[in-house]
Amino acid sequence: MLRKTFPFCTRRCQTIDLGRWFQEDYRILRPATLEDLADAPSALPEDPSENS
Repeated sequence: MLRKTFPFCTRRCQTIDLGRWFQEDYRILRPATLEDLADAPSALPEDPSENS
């Protein structure tokens, strides 16, 4: 079962990360391409119910 704060360890970490986006400490420099998406690992763990 996933935590409500997933992928963060706590609500505090989640809030700190959001603040960094609002302050523009993080930036997305260009739109994602299909190649970018193919290379990216999945952010969520596999759902065991899909393998049944």
